[in-house]
Formats: sequence, C-alpha cells, structure tokens
Amino acid sequence: MMDAGRHPRIELLTMSEVTDVHGYVGNFQATIKSRPRYVDPAKCTACNACTEACPLTAVDEFNAGLCSRKIAYRPFAQAVPNVYAIDKDGIPPCQTACPVEQRAQGYIALIREGLYEDALRVIREDNPFPSVCGRSCHHPCEGRCTRRYVDQPVSIMALKRFVTDHLHDLGWQPEVEPVPQTQEKRVAIIGSGPVGLTAAQDLVRNGYGVTVFEALPVAGGMMRVGIPEHRLPKAILQRDIDHILAQGVDLQLNSPISDPVALREQGYDAVLLATGVSKQTRLGIPGENLEGYLDGVKFLRDVSLEQPVEIGERVVVVGGGITAVDCATTAVRLGAKDVTLLYRRSRGELPVYKEDLTEAENEGVQLRDRTVATAILGDENGRVRGVEAVESKPTGRIDQTGARDLAVVEGTEFTLEADTVIRAVGQFADLSYLAPEYQSLAGDKETLQVTVGSEPALQGIFAHSGEIPGSGFVVNAIALGHQAAENIHCYLQGESLSAPPKTRPPETKWTREEAIAKARQKGIDSKPRVAARALPVSERAETFRETWLTYTEEQARTEAGRCLDCASCCECLRCVWACGPGAIDHRMTEQVREIEVGAVVLATGYELYDAAGIPQYGHGRYPNVLDGLEFERMTNVSGPTGGKILCADGGEPRSIAILHCIGSRDDNHKEYCSRLCCMYALKLAHLAKDFTSAEVYEFYIDLRAAGKGYEEFYRRVQEDGVKFIRGKATEIEPSNGRLLVRAEDTLIGEKIEVPVDMAVLITPMQPSAGAREVGQLVGVSVGKDGFFNELHPKLAPVNTSADGVFLAGCAQGVKDIPDTVAQASAAASKVIGLLAQGEVEIDPVTAHVIDERCSGCGECVLTCPYSAIALADGCAEVNEALCKGCGTCVGACVSHAIDVSHFEDEQLMAELVGMMNRPGELVLV
Repeated sequence: MMDAGRHPRIELLTMSEVTDVHGYVGNFQATIKSRPRYVDPAKCTACNACTEACPLTAVDEFNAGLCSRKIAYRPFAQAVPNVYAIDKDGIPPCQTACPVEQRAQGYIALIREGLYEDALRVIREDNPFPSVCGRSCHHPCEGRCTRRYVDQPVSIMALKRFVTDHLHDLGWQPEVEPVPQTQEKRVAIIGSGPVGLTAAQDLVRNGYGVTVFEALPVAGGMMRVGIPEHRLPKAILQRDIDHILAQGVDLQLNSPISDPVALREQGYDAVLLATGVSKQTRLGIPGENLEGYLDGVKFLRDVSLEQPVEIGERVVVVGGGITAVDCATTAVRLGAKDVTLLYRRSRGELPVYKEDLTEAENEGVQLRDRTVATAILGDENGRVRGVEAVESKPTGRIDQTGARDLAVVEGTEFTLEADTVIRAVGQFADLSYLAPEYQSLAGDKETLQVTVGSEPALQGIFAHSGEIPGSGFVVNAIALGHQAAENIHCYLQGESLSAPPKTRPPETKWTREEAIAKARQKGIDSKPRVAARALPVSERAETFRETWLTYTEEQARTEAGRCLDCASCCECLRCVWACGPGAIDHRMTEQVREIEVGAVVLATGYELYDAAGIPQYGHGRYPNVLDGLEFERMTNVSGPTGGKILCADGGEPRSIAILHCIGSRDDNHKEYCSRLCCMYALKLAHLAKDFTSAEVYEFYIDLRAAGKGYEEFYRRVQEDGVKFIRGKATEIEPSNGRLLVRAEDTLIGEKIEVPVDMAVLITPMQPSAGAREVGQLVGVSVGKDGFFNELHPKLAPVNTSADGVFLAGCAQGVKDIPDTVAQASAAASKVIGLLAQGEVEIDPVTAHVIDERCSGCGECVLTCPYSAIALADGCAEVNEALCKGCGTCVGACVSHAIDVSHFEDEQLMAELVGMMNRPGELVLV
C-alpha cells in the first residue's frame, strides 16, 4: 500500500466516493466526491502536535471501538497518506445561528477542560467584545442548541461571560502587540460603536492604518451610553475596547465628522460611516412636546455620561423591549418610587427576555400589558402630569411586522399619574450629524457602498442603509462590522464587492430522537442548566452594581459539561495554533471532480457481520464478549491494551472460548461459508496461547483448512494445547462473574456448558456497505449474497457483464489474501490488455433505431437495463458500446422502431426458409 501511495502515476483519492459513472468502455466519466480532511496533506508533517492539543475524543474505529482517540488524529501508523485528519460532522447549530458564527462549542469544550486562556482566545477570533456579549446578547445560539431536545439549552452566553470575568479576577492580562502596518492605504471610521471598532480591528489585522473618529468623549457607542451600568459596567466594556486599541487602532474622541468626502480628500482611501441607530421613533400622540417627556436612548445616554437628569417619583415607560426595561430599572436606581411599563401587546409577546423582566418586577417595576398610550397629559406649566391610556385587543388582521393588528377596547380609558414619561419604542439611523447634502445617503445592503439620492455610489465611502435587522443587538452590529471590513478590504485591493457567498461545511442537525439517544449513549442524564446568580434585590436600590453575577468556576465547568459536542470537532482552534506548518484549515469543504478513465475495477472489499445482530451471544451487552477483530486488535502492540489480552476488569483471562460460524452457514443470517474463518479462528487461538496462560476452547461445526500449509498450522494449534469441541455454541450468558458457553458436543452426543472469562465470536464476511449502490452506477449486478456477479464463475472470474468493468478481491466473493492478490493482478492485466489495444471489440449483436418510425416517446430509454439508449433531437439513439443486444427495447417499442442486428425480421425469415427448404424443393413463406 505504501508503495502504491508513493508511485508517481498512482493518485490515491482518500476520503472519497464515486457518486456517478457514465460512458462506456474506454470512455468512462466518473464523478468523485471528496470529503474534507481539514488538513492539507501537502503541508502536514505528521508531527502529532494537533493530536496533543485537541481536547476532544471519539471512538477509535481502527481499534474496533475498544478505546478512544482524539478528534484530530492519524488513522493508524501505516496510513496512506501518512498525514492527519480531523473528524467533523459539520458546523454545530449554535455556531450557524450566531450572526458572527462564534465557535461556541469550541470555547465551551475548553472551559470544560479548564483551558480558560485558550477559551478567551478562540472567542476573540470572531468576537472582539466577549465581555459585552457575555452580558448583553439575544443569544440566538441557545435557541438552536441541540441540548434543548434533552432538557434545556446550554447557557452559552453565561459561559462566555465567565471566561472574561474569571481571567480578569485572576489578574491575567493577554499580551497584545500592535499589528504592523503592511498596507500603504488608510481607512477612516466614523463612530466607535460595535460596528466601527469591529471593522477597525479587522482592517488593522489586514495591515491597514485605521483611525476611528468619535463625537462623544468616550468610546463604545450605544454599548457605552445605551446600556446602563447595572447591566454592563463601563470598566468591563473598556477592557474590550482597550484590547482592540492595543492592536494599533487610532482613536480620536470628541471628533465629530459631518463631511465624509472631506476625509477622502485628507488622504484616507476609504471611509466607513458606523454611527449606528440612535434616533427613536415618536409615538405620534398629543403631548410629546411637554417637559418631562423623554427619549429613552437620550435618557440612558445622559445617565451614562453623568449628566443631570430629573425624573421625579412617578415614571411611566412606554415600550416592551430591553431598552424600555433598562429605562425602567434605571429610573428605580435614580430614586423613582412608582415605575410603570406600558406595553401594547400581551405579556407573552414582550420582546425582552423573561428573566430580565422578572428581575425588573422584583425591583418594583409594574407591567401593564395590552395597554396603549393615547396622550401625554400636561399641567398649566407645560410639564408632564400623566398619561392617558386605553386597553387593547388583537384583531384578525396582520400588520406590516407580521404580528396581529390591535384595536382599542372602547370604554376602558384610564389615566396614570406621572412626573416623567419615557418613550422606548424603536430606533433607527440618525444622520443629523452629516452635512445637509449627505442626509439622504444610503448604503447598499450587499456592498455597503454609499449613494446619495439617485447619484452614483460615492467611491470609497461605505455605510449600512440604517435598516439594520435587530439593531439593538450588539452581536448583529459586530457581524455588520466584519462585513464592512471585508468589503473595504476588497475595495482597496481592487476586488469585486459582489463576491459569491463563502462555502462552509453543512450544519449538524440532530432530531430530538437522535439527541436523546446519543445523550443516553454517552451516559448523559437529563438535568437543567446551572441557573445564573443575581444580586439580592435589597442591594440594588439606588446603586448601579451589576444585577446578574457570573458563574463560579465549579458552576461553569458543570454547565460546560452539558454540551453534547454535536459536531464532533468543536473548532477550538488549538490544533491550528499548534500546527507549525499551518496545515489545518477548518473551512475546507466538500469537493466534487470529474475524471475520465478507460476502465473501472471494483475492489469494494468486505466487512464483518455485526455479531450484535445475534442477541443470544451477548455481543455489545456482555463486556467480555468480543468479535474476532476486537480480539485481534487487543493482541497488537499498537492496540488499545498495548498487546495484552485483558478482560474488562483489567485482569488476564483464565479461559477463552472461540466460537466458529457465528452467523455463517445459517439460514437466518448468512447461508454461505466465509472460507477463511476457520484458519482465522486458529490464528486467534494461537495468539491467545502465546499471550496468556489461559485455557483456550474452539467450538466448531467442522474445520476447513484447505490451502498450502493450513493443515500443518491446524496440527500445530492442536499441539499448543487448544481444546477443540465439535459442536456449535448456541448461547452465552453471564454466570457468577464469568461467561457460560452452552453447546452440544456432537462427538459425545451430550449438551455441555463451559465457563470462560472471555468469548470470541468468529463472524462471516459480507459485502461492504454501499457496494450494491456502486454496482448500480457501473451496471454490474449482485448475487443473492450481495457480492458482485462475475461474467463467468470459471472462465471469466474478473470480468463483468459491463465491458471495461472488472472485479478484484472480496467484491466478487469471500476469499483470503493470496486469492485477493491474485485476482487483483488478474484484473490489472485485463485493464492493461484492454487499454493497450487501442481499439475495443464489441459484440455485434446490438440494437439499432429505425429513425422514420421512432416517435421519441422515450419508453426504450426507461426500459434499457444498460442505459444504452438516449433521446437526441426527438429520436432515440443507441450507444453500441453499451448495448448488450438483450432485446428489451424491441419488446417495449410500440412503434416497432427498434431492431437487434442479426435478429431482424427479414433475417429471421431467411433463416427459417433456409431451415425448411429441402434439396430440389422450394418453400415460399
């Protein structure tokens, strides 16, 4: 195998399957689908660094499932090619649900292993604001978490927060070095919110010079002034900002910009408008000009900037989102005694998260749902004195948001007294900071290039249109920042901004039943997620201490342990960081290629029959019942036990039973004899005697040792002291900590019971899974046992009924290694002889179409077993290289438009006349 892998004219396509074959002898086209290895074979040096770094394990198939291996692994020591691969079932649903495709399973796995620094590093690969998103995120990842099928989703957001807080509490500071500027071009970014700073970091990492202009005296945008201190402490936000700035981003505070074009003229090659959405929708009701009627965003901003704010004791907040709840809880901390939240829909339709609303109510906020504010009432001094409201009910109509429209309930009007009314009912882009000539600008949603009215795009200026989906979510803004940086990079490099979407592995999707079954298989019990801790309500009044508290280390590792690892590889990136040659690429995708070949050899091999399908022997249920392959791997020095034959408890067996014909020569399983099983069983008995001092029993029907030297080996095993019992074992059951093998000794005619410590089941060979489908691709049939049918069992054992398709090895039937090698050589000789001819002889008996009769119905195409007929220009055509002259099409054609050469009506009649004529007589038909 290694010689074949090194041969310059042999191309080995590993992790590949043939999905289609069409054409004919000498002219086949094969479609090959190759699964991604996630390791570049040309770069991999097989140094094992990735395996040592990988935190996850999987069942080791090469060692028959007796032990585990890492997710990043080399299949076995002599693997060809001798490089590593990574098991990956796709992308976990938590990752695909995240707008920034955060590798959540990766950092959760690292937390579980206590690798906190690596966990934070993998978070920051995709998200420059881990401290923020660990506190303020709508966490769509948790809504798609596979664990939800078992009990509750993993607390992904809380685990992200734990990493940042725990490392900070330990005093750990990451070493951040400025990224050197390798590009001559510079980029200006207006706004230091999540969009602007994310784009700035990405562009700096690409080698550009980046300057961020911020109009406020502090950086962070709405994260800084739109999220109150008790939900996001400013010092924690500053940690994330400092990490970004340390990479080389230049930040200019108190620097409002009104003319983006002027920045281009100052030498910036691209400009990004990233001022976010800070302007609120008005309610459109009377009284919105009264003193004491506040904009929610401005209210939170003034409080964050420590500007004087007077609200009185009675506050009404109109809205139901997180901004509305933030305004209400902030009002409580500013001393308000009566805070009411008005929401026009039902409690169940509130966009705020349930736990945030619950804590707000614990602090004294009152929710009045199904209530619509109809007017702001004022006193004679022009100051707010109350809110006029009315109850609402849903109608049968659907509004433009997709929700049911509302109608007021007549006669339910009432008035709420209030000193301050705060509206928090939606936000949109505020372009008032721009010069008047730019206030109609809009960014293209795909390229983000800016246009003003109907004018062409402003070169080098980028912005979003302002209609940002989920504009209140930081993680959505981060995703937009990544997109902006990528588009600006393409623009500066002269590349297309409308590039095709990036390919990525498919999402891993488990059904509820699969999730429950796999959790049970891993021994995972149903248990709820670890609840987040909250600051006692008594300690919150008139203070802006953080409401929600972080996990303890024990809680975090417990919660991380609930992850089902549903995508196998978690993309923790430790293998990437450990790989010196840079051979690992987690974005590899499935590749499809077409190759032209002159011949096809089917060498699909075999697999062992699953002994678990014969329940009376207990394979898979009793720990010391093994199949032959599992036992053989145990005897190998590179196997799971280092070459020692051990029972499940770690002790050496005192007695071993080897059971022949488990599933072979059995009408209920496999009728045939696998031919080599007897000698295989004798080899295992010989190994058992070599490796242990155990008594070894062979239960057999009869021994078939046909072959050179095999009988001698049989006698040798007898001389080793192996006990042979002629009789098929009927069942195995546990007894007093051992295994009891029941059988009938046909030599003495008695039923016997033999207690042993280990039982080895010798199961039959069967065709590999998928072999039948491969045969269908090339037009080769299979027999009742599932092996491919040869053209003739004696005269053409490697040929098939399909010209140019040959058989080798156990694809044709059970056989041992010498016979397999001989047949493979024979198949190679057939291929060489075929390709060396230059011309190929075909059977002269083929079908042909009479064009003037053909109606183009296509019935012949459907019935041809060899796919030799196709429609062209409304008429059937026969490919003579594929046609076998079976005549199926002749019988199917209702127009009598197909004949078989040498079997046409005239020819048959002439033969008939010839047979009926006698000398001197003439017969007319």
